[in-house]
Parts: sequence; structure tokens; C-alpha cells
Amino acid sequence: MKKFLLSVFALSTSLVADSYKVDTITTPLEIAPEIGALAFNPSGELVVVTRRSGIQIAKPAKDPNGFQWRNFSDDSLHNPCGVQVISDSEMYVSQMAELTKVSDTDKDGVADSYELISNEFGLSGNYHETNYILPDKKGGWYIAVGTASHNGPTFYHTQGEYKHNGRRGRNYAAVKWKGWVMHIDAKGKMTPFAKGFRMHNGMGMSPDGKIFAGDNQGDWRGTSPIYHVKKDKFYGHPSALVWDEKFVKEVSDNPLFYYMKNMDQYEKDRTPAAIELPQGMICNSPGEIIFDTKGQFGPFKGQAFVGDIAGPRLVRLMFEEVDGVMQGACIKFAEKKVRTGNNRLVFSPKGDELYIGQTVRGWGKPSEGIQRISFNDETPDSILNVKLKKEGFLVTFTKEKDKALLENIANYAIQSYHYPSTHKYGSKPMDRKNIVITKVTVTSDKKSVLLHTNGLRTKRLFQIDVKNSLATGLDQSRVVYKINRLQAGTPVQEIKSDSSTPAKPATVKLDKTKDKVTVTVDGKLFTEFIQGPNKPCLYPVNGPNQENLTRHYPFKKDIPGESADHPWHTGIYFTFGKVNNIDFWNTRTGKDKYIRTVDLQTDGKKILAHNHWLHNDKKVLSDITEITFSADSKTRYIDYKITLIADTQDLVFGDTKEGMMAIRMDPSFRVKDRHASVLNSNGIEGKKVWGKQALWVSYANSSGSVISIMESSKNFRSPTHWHARDYGLCSANPFGARSYTRDKSKNGTHTLKKGQQMTFQYRFVFHREANNQKTINKLYNSWSQK
Repeated sequence: MKKFLLSVFALSTSLVADSYKVDTITTPLEIAPEIGALAFNPSGELVVVTRRSGIQIAKPAKDPNGFQWRNFSDDSLHNPCGVQVISDSEMYVSQMAELTKVSDTDKDGVADSYELISNEFGLSGNYHETNYILPDKKGGWYIAVGTASHNGPTFYHTQGEYKHNGRRGRNYAAVKWKGWVMHIDAKGKMTPFAKGFRMHNGMGMSPDGKIFAGDNQGDWRGTSPIYHVKKDKFYGHPSALVWDEKFVKEVSDNPLFYYMKNMDQYEKDRTPAAIELPQGMICNSPGEIIFDTKGQFGPFKGQAFVGDIAGPRLVRLMFEEVDGVMQGACIKFAEKKVRTGNNRLVFSPKGDELYIGQTVRGWGKPSEGIQRISFNDETPDSILNVKLKKEGFLVTFTKEKDKALLENIANYAIQSYHYPSTHKYGSKPMDRKNIVITKVTVTSDKKSVLLHTNGLRTKRLFQIDVKNSLATGLDQSRVVYKINRLQAGTPVQEIKSDSSTPAKPATVKLDKTKDKVTVTVDGKLFTEFIQGPNKPCLYPVNGPNQENLTRHYPFKKDIPGESADHPWHTGIYFTFGKVNNIDFWNTRTGKDKYIRTVDLQTDGKKILAHNHWLHNDKKVLSDITEITFSADSKTRYIDYKITLIADTQDLVFGDTKEGMMAIRMDPSFRVKDRHASVLNSNGIEGKKVWGKQALWVSYANSSGSVISIMESSKNFRSPTHWHARDYGLCSANPFGARSYTRDKSKNGTHTLKKGQQMTFQYRFVFHREANNQKTINKLYNSWSQK
């Protein structure tokens, strides 16, 4: 008999300029909605296979609260990961231990038959061993058999043969066929198909029958790949090869160690990914892949979608075949409009709705249930496709664009990098280069541009950014293309980055009014020296390509993407948080302390400012600030020389983290959530840079702009400590020894006696060179050795 269930409330949100709507579907209160598989039966009902609450079936409704639910099976299946529905009463479910046919033989709406189809793949008891099925359209299936994880044990009693050699490694294959794609025919006979996978928790088949599988970043996976799966190919994770009899007999019975010692051979043997999903930028953990075959879900017919289990997004995949090899591009879809845990996908029978089954098993923010994305026939403003041409990349938009914006070369940026595959867990993007766009050609329909570049090369990712006014309105402005093969006739050259083109001289000019100095480079704004809310500062600061480099707040408010925190962070500035216990850094506590410029002059390319540090309108100290500007066509420089003068009293600079030479960068330089990077002169990277002593700290955003902040080795207590935050603040401070190290035995306090002075020198370099130690050290040495 059928059993109908009570439900919880559902929500709706809009998506992509109202082209799509996201509904959160009500699920029965009685079930745990940890979704392992989704499908539709011939009657148009949604089949939901759960991890612990059996199989549920729902009749969809326009109202996300109006789905009618019933139990098809109360039996708790063993971590089901895939389903193929044959009829209203029959389906195949892949469990961790077996492929099972689940049937309702008496047609009362409830399953009463569970038939074993195949259990020839092993089972070790490890939680990580997922099994996803993809119908082969011939009555059989491809099954993705995942490896085990070192975070969990194997049982003493396993299903199938156990190999001790297979127990090695971070992700391992202790029992048979882990890390393989197997084929099971209609009679249940299983044969090996492809090998070398880690956690291929989802596959998909293109309209022309090509098989694709995702995999997850980890050991032997620099970032998450999407593979075109072909028979007998090796896809790079060696653990699976312990079950390859030919490899064990002819090459090594320890494939993991063999390839660790023979990386050149490894690169020759492995099949590269068709698409790679940059970790932390595009996708963190891909799930099921599904192709839009009907063209009712917007303008993306023939393209594929994949869910991100560890992030609030889907990803759209654009495949193309070049020289017989699959490759292509990826772009985010529904970013932050869906929850995390996006494990399984299925289109509605009509094809205009995409259902998402969600579950999280510890790889992201807890999220489970079902969401639905509905297309409303309004074409989204998107990057439709990217194709590789011999001249460069053909980028196509869904909507016609202004020709002047399309042909402006400054509206695009291209970077290139790669993710190494090694036994270590994941990788950062390596050998990042800024690629020169030499020409832009606009098509007659004003929907496509050909970005000409002579920097094309195989085995690399090319990140294409649409910028400035051309990006306005786009749902996503970044797409990443993986090149495996070049088009015939492509000039084969080493990648040319910005550094390969000689810099041209530039003209720096200073224009002074009463209380402001405007600095231009070749007639374009570089920066302005102004009296900020409580101290003098440089704002705004523009880079070599006129890109904004400093946060606008508090000078401008409600700027998209900016946070309204720390209003005393004003462009580039110099101040300190504890002078005779007076906080000149954080001036939010009152207007009784501020730094005022009392004399402002210019001399060629130099600003000369005499500043008073005032508390209750009484001078505490003064400084003489010299700011020198220089530039060429590729780089801009700002050199500070600040002399602090104890002209009224002894000055005690207390131990605090709040100081001194500082910049608050544009949000694109946020390491924590904008995919920027930071390192210091000692090779320390990321959040660990904070508080460390170094001669320089350098930030790079994902568009290739770099801000390198340097201190002179002649400065007091050099190398200084750095208040280098991951949200875009960076300051150099020699007085915070205890505050930065949290070592109570240290004290960075320093007294400057009345009549004494001390001088500090700093350089800011704004450029697009590689953000690595070698490059920044070269820039530093060219300055420090003068």
C-alpha cells in the first residue's frame, strides 16, 4: 500500500537576473534527506534514493510545498550512489556492496523484491568507497568504483580478495576494482573498462555517447578533473593498478611507489583531464555530470552541468574535440543561489527544470535535501561558450554587446597556469603567467570576440576574465579553458607573458592644488594625495592597466563587493596605534586625534608633506613625508620616506599590532574568499604571513595584478613584522614584537627622546609579474641596491 508523508516548508530564490528560479523542495519530516540518487519514472514522478531512509517517490508540483510523497521502499540501503529507473515499478540501484534491482512485483506501489545483479567489486568496509552507475544504453552499466580513504579503516572480513599492497597510500584500493570504471552487461557479467581514479563520484554521457567522469582533488589530483573515459586508459591514480594483472606482472607490484620514483614515466602513462576545475575558484568537489539534451534549460543545449558537493554552486562544462582529443572550459553556474552538497542532478521530463539532490559527508557546510532550478524563458546574460582557435580564444556571449566595449582590449585578461599531479594532496596553480592579448576581433553579430594571443600551449589552463564595463550584468565573468591539443596551424611558441615585452618609458606628472596633489602617468590617473577623514593618504591608486588597487570605502559607500569595515583603512597611509598611549590608528573612538598636513609642496615627481600628529588639538609629534612616484608602461612605483620627529616631548611607541606603513587593497586581493595569494620574502604563504618578519610582502589577485610592499633593510628593527591580513590590509610595523608573536617575554616598545628623529623607507610596486620569490626578490634588489 502507498504511504503519504508530511513535509517541511520550502523556499524560493531568484537566480541569474530572473532567468532562473531556485526552489527548495519540501521533503517529508520522517526521512533524512541525504540524497544518493535522483531520477524520473515514466509517469513523471521524481524518484529519490536516500542514504538511510530508503526510496521515496514524489509527484512534482509548481508549488515547492505541494509535492505529494510516498514510500517506495522503507528499507535502508547501503550508501546508495546511483539509480536507473526502468518503469514505474522497477529500478536498479548501486549500493556500496552491490548493484541491486529493486521491484514492486505486485504493483501496490511498494518495493517487495531486491535482486542481486552484481557484487564482483570488493567491499573493504571503508566509508569512502562510492559506487555510481551510468547506463550504457545497451541494457548494461558503467560503474565508478571509488577508492578508500586513509581517514577510515578497512574491516578484517572483506567482500572479495584483499591485497596488503593495495592498502598503501592516502587513497587506496585494498579490495578489488577500487579506483576503476567497470562495465556490467545486461546479464550481470562485469569486466574492467578504465583505471586510475580516486573518487569519481559521478559520471555522465554526452548526446553522442561519450563517457565523462569527474574526480576529486586530493592525492594525485592537483585539482578536480573531468575525464573523457575511454576503454583501457589510465587516469592517473596509481593505487588502482594493484588490480591490473599486466601492470603488476610486467612493471611493478607496488604502483604507488613506482610512479613516485618515476614521475616522467607517470606523465607519459596517464591520460590528462578534458577539463580541470580550479580548486577554490570554480569547484571543490564535483558530483554527477548531466548534459542538457533538449535545449529547454536556456541557451546551453549540448553542454553539461556538474554539482559542487563542497560549495554553493553548480558548474557549466563546455566540451569540444580538437585533434581527436576532448578538452574545453568551465564556468560557475548558480553561484551562492543553491546550497552546498550538490551531489546528484536530474532534468525534468520536459527539460526546463534541473533538480539537485544534496548531501554532505564532511567535506563542506552541512546541507541536505532537494532544490529545483527552473528556467523562465528569459535568456541569461552569460558567457555562452569558449572555443579554441589557432589565433586564440573565441568567446561567445548569450546576448549582443556594445561593439566599442567588445573591441576594447582592456576589457579582457588572460592568465595561464597548471596543476601538477603528485602523491601529495592537491596543488596550488603553478607557473602562473599573464598572457598578452595582441588583438581583439569582433564578429558581425556583436556576440563573439576572438582574443588573439601567441601564448597558446598544451597541458595548461587558460583563465579568461571579462572586465570593466563589459562585465556589468554578466552572471559570471570568468571562464577557464584546458588545452590538451592545439588547432592545426597554431604557432607553437613559448608562452609570452607581460615580462617578455620590454617596458616603455612613461611620463609621470604631479598637479597640486591647495590641499591635494593629483599624480598621472601618461595622462591617466595614478593616484591622489588627499587629506582623508583623519590623516593624509593616497587614494585611489590605479595599476598599470588602470585597474583599481585600493578599497573605495570609506570615500565611496555601497560599492558592490566591498565590505564597510575598518573605516580608518584609507588607501595608502602612515600612522600608528600607540604613541604615548594615544591611538592614531583606530580613530573611530573620537575626533580628538588626527594627523593634519600643515605644509604641502611638490618637487618634480616628489611630494613633500609636513604633518602634525594632534591630540585634543595639541601637537604630539610631527613628521616629514617624502613620496616619490615613478613608472613605465608595465609597472608603477611609490617610494615613501617618513621621518618621525620628537619635537615636543619624549615619544613612547608601544607594542601593538596597529601600524604603521599601510595599504587597504581592493577586495580582489582578499586571500580568504577572492582566490588571491600572498607570500613574503621568506617564502611563507597565505594566512601564515601575518605577524612574521620579512623584507617584503606581496599580494596577487586572480586577474594577475600584483601589489608588492617592501621595507628598506636600513629601517629600524629590519626585517619588520607585517600586519598582513587575508582580507586586504597590509602594514609594516617594527614595534609589535609581543603582539605578533604572542610571546610575553618580548616587548617591541621603543622610546624616541625629545629632539630625536627616526626615518623609515618603503616602496610599493604595482605590476603584473609572477608573484613568486624569485621575481619579487629581483624587484626588491633593484631598489635596495640603489
